[in-house]
Amino acid sequence: MGFLRVSLSPASCTSSRDAIVELNAILEARGHRFLRTHALSLPHVVTSKDVTDPHLVLIARRYRLRLATFDAALCAKEWARGVAKNPARER
Repeated sequence: MGFLRVSLSPASCTSSRDAIVELNAILEARGHRFLRTHALSLPHVVTSKDVTDPHLVLIARRYRLRLATFDAALCAKEWARGVAKNPARER
């Protein structure tokens, strides 16, 4: 979900066909694993714009990982604290 959202953003300039081809290549590569979670557990979902960030934070929290992001607003959200980190500010 996150890969396609980022790949299809205007800044990426990637076509949906190219993004799907790349995603399929990633899925066919050895050494990856899927991190599963439940959408019903998403915090603070009100609109469609509230889906990706909470989903990525939830996955990171569930697997005791950190979510690297340059999104200062996300890092400041109470439900993302301790999980969402800006690597540029961690130096």
